Amino acid sequence: MEKQTFLEMAWSYTRVLVLVLGTLSAAAIAAWSAVQGMVGWQHVTLFMVAALWIRVSITLYNHRYFTHGAYQFTPLGAYTLKPLLLFGSGMAVQGSTEMWRGAHLKHHQYVDDWSQDPHSPNAPGGLLSKMWGFLWAHIFWMVYLKSVSKPVPSSQPRGWLEKIYGYDLTYILFGPILAGSIAWLLIGWLGVAWYFAAVCVTLHVTWGVNSVGHMWGSRPFPTKDCSRDSWLFVLLSPEYFHNAHHAFGSSARFVHKTWQLLFDPEYLLLVACLRLGPLSLVRDIKVPSAEHVRRRRQTLV
Repeated sequence: MEKQTFLEMAWSYTRVLVLVLGTLSAAAIAAWSAVQGMVGWQHVTLFMVAALWIRVSITLYNHRYFTHGAYQFTPLGAYTLKPLLLFGSGMAVQGSTEMWRGAHLKHHQYVDDWSQDPHSPNAPGGLLSKMWGFLWAHIFWMVYLKSVSKPVPSSQPRGWLEKIYGYDLTYILFGPILAGSIAWLLIGWLGVAWYFAAVCVTLHVTWGVNSVGHMWGSRPFPTKDCSRDSWLFVLLSPEYFHNAHHAFGSSARFVHKTWQLLFDPEYLLLVACLRLGPLSLVRDIKVPSAEHVRRRRQTLV
């Protein structure tokens, strides 16, 4: 990681603390309003729509499409589905898409190498080191986000929408500020709290893949890293099939048994968008063959 000046470090910690404490405060206000009976159906609906929109956008756009190129958009999808996913990725307050991609690719390149992986929880040492490793992977690695997420050349097209959500200032303006303004216009300041409560929940769901997803769970594929499939959390996000993802990094599907597809509805959404005939929104969905999956269960890579 690049060295940072005192002022850069102070700003990085301030930014992370504002994000963590600010979203937690919003979640606390939302919970308090519920206890006080101040919540209507519109608040709950806004929370659920925002949380679901963010979840789908992060896994489908930031992760499977923009980072790994696991599928492509058709011309129609580029003007319909893609803008919706880009707005959702901005709503998530997880950093610009370029920064998200850079950090995640570095994670795959150096996975669980404590000295170079941006957010490995596997710190060398005893119990206290493991506890620090968990906190590091979950939150504190973001202090160094800019120094670990260098731009990486990509074959994915970058139009004006990608530029809006690919860089810090414009992504903040057209992401959380725009989403918060819409929530305020719809149902007032309490709506803003419920939107940021959804941001709080989805942030910790995403961060949990970094921490929980490398510490607890099963390992159906013998990878050289510590990635796990954390079944306790797969209902929160298919990203918790993390061992399967590391085994097949460019796959658009995070599960590899038919009955498991129920736990990866985002992949089913891609398939549905593919099968719209002349109105298809996506194309070139990448998935491993059954034989590849079978061999991979027996091969350390």
